Parts: sequence; C-alpha cells; structure tokens
Amino acid sequence: MKSKQINSKLRRSLKWLTVISVAVGVSAWFHYAWQMNTDLRYRDAKSAEIWEWGGGKRFNISMGYGWLNDDEILFDRFRTPEAPRTVWKRNIVSGRETSLPLLTNIRNEFEAEVVDDQSISPDGKWYVVSERWDHFLLARTDGSYSRTIESGDGSAYRHFIWLPDSQSFIELLRLNNKINSAWIHFVDVNKKSKLLVKDVLLPEGIFFEAATPKMELIGLCIFGTRDSPNIPDVGKPIQVVQVTLDGKSIANSINPPDMEHHRWASLSPDGKRIVWTFDYVPHSSFRSFKHLVAPTVFSAPQLTTDLWITDVDGKHPHRLGFFASGEDGSRDLRWLPSGKYISFVVHNVLYRVPAD
Repeated sequence: MKSKQINSKLRRSLKWLTVISVAVGVSAWFHYAWQMNTDLRYRDAKSAEIWEWGGGKRFNISMGYGWLNDDEILFDRFRTPEAPRTVWKRNIVSGRETSLPLLTNIRNEFEAEVVDDQSISPDGKWYVVSERWDHFLLARTDGSYSRTIESGDGSAYRHFIWLPDSQSFIELLRLNNKINSAWIHFVDVNKKSKLLVKDVLLPEGIFFEAATPKMELIGLCIFGTRDSPNIPDVGKPIQVVQVTLDGKSIANSINPPDMEHHRWASLSPDGKRIVWTFDYVPHSSFRSFKHLVAPTVFSAPQLTTDLWITDVDGKHPHRLGFFASGEDGSRDLRWLPSGKYISFVVHNVLYRVPAD
C-alpha cells in the first residue's frame, strides 16, 4: 500500500516537473523570439567581430578602425604585438576583406612612439595620423599618395576634425580646458595651412566632434568635474559648445531625454543632431536576488542600453530602440560619415544600425 502511494506521488511529481520544464522552455523560446524582433542588434544591425584584430605595442600602435563609407571599415591586424601591421578594409554587409598593401607600407614607415589622434575623411579617401608633439601623416586610403605635415604647435595634445567637403581638416591643439591653437590644413599640397584661432578658454570636459563649412568647431560637454573627468555627470544638463573664428566660445545647456541613467553622446557629422545611449539595469527582482545571495555563482545584473536621437538643441527626441549590452554596457558610440547610420561596440562586436 505504501509502495503504491509513493509511486503515485512520484508520478505526480514527474508530471509537474514535465509541465514546469515545458513552460520554462516555451517561455525561453518566446523571450528569444521577442528579443530577436526588438533588440536593435538583431533587428536592424549589421555587425563585425573586432576582437581578433588586436593591436601593437608602443612604437607600433594600432590604427583601430574607422568608417570608409556606410558599408566598409578600415582597420589593421598584427600577428603578434611586435609584428608589423597589415592594413585591411572590410565590408560588414558581405564580410569580404581586402588587404591594402600600399597603405600598409606607408603606415609602417611612419614611426610614432605615441599617437595623438587618427582620423578618416568623410568621403573615406583620406587618412591622417599624428605623432605626439611632432609631425603627422596624410595619406590616401588607397595608398596612392602620402606626405608628412609639420604640426602647428608641438607642445599640446592634438585632435583632427574633418570639414564636410573632405578637402580640408582642422588640427586642434589643446591643453586641459584651453585651445592653444587651431589650424586648417588642406589635402591639396598647393594650399598653405592657416591659423584659425588661438588661446580660447573652454568649459571642463568638452570633446569636439564636428566642424561647420565655415570652419566653426562644435562639441559636447557631457563629463563631470575635474575630479571625475571621464564620468558623465548624470542628472545634469550637458553643454553644446561652438567656437567661432573670432575666438568666442558659445555654450548652450540642453537636457538629455533621460536624466537618470549613465549616458554617452555623440554629435552628428553636420553638427545638427545628437545620438545618446543610456545604460540601466532592467527591473528583475529574481536576478538581483540571485546576485545578492551568491555573487560568485551568478553573474552581475545585465545592462540594457537605450538609443535616442535629438536635435542639437535637445528638441524632437526620438527613441530608436534598445539592445542588451551585458555587464559592461556599450562603448565607442559613433555616427557614420553619411549621418544615416550609428555604430557601437558590445562584447568586442561592432554593430551598425540605421539612424532613423
């Protein structure tokens, strides 16, 4: 009799276990299907793994990656950190890679212990890279032409900003919150470089990303105080700063679409729009409980990142969507040169999504 009761209880337990297992499986399937249809990384994105590209050591610094156009990126590879680089371009839609031996030779011959900045022109035809406190290299990305140019100031940190026509770029030289000088350089060897402005004081934490056809600089100030210069100042407005050719610095404060969460922002190439990312932990009491009880067994709560676009004055906010970004969130938020796409990196995978 007791044996029958035990067998009956065992069958009921197995029945409920089966029901629960099926329910969990169905729930997981629906969650996966929902994520595939809503997560920007799966719904709209093209992607490319970038972890295997690696990078060189000092005197052999990687050029990272840059967008040649809406479909292709320029990057370099190293068999070992000490080995010479090889420069490639990759179509992230088809996955096809093409080596660029001429640009490889040009870049390897340009010795730089430390690189200040490197940048690709909006039309994808020109590449510029600087040696800190010294000259810099200008080359066609197909390797058909190159020359070195002397810096306008060898005592400051350098940043390059291309003008929209891809025929000239600004060499911005600054220390802390001051522009020491800004020079305009031309791809045409017959045009001489010119000094634009000098000795312009700036707000703390500003980063310039765009230049107007009138050669005025536009940047965003999203960071905190001098004590935490690399941490976005959550809960406060940001500043959009424009530097005119008469040396004036004009700052306007705007409110982000989300004032509560960790944020990043990037200015569009024409200086008219801002893309925002906001990292947050989705509400999940069970996940938080697991991590609290056994943090070494269960991973930390996973972040979700919201992607928004606004006008440069903060108006007309538009949420593009969201994507799961793991424990570390996303990084390297960029506009593509055409302004039609945005890219970001999650877990060493580069994603490209439409901007509208």
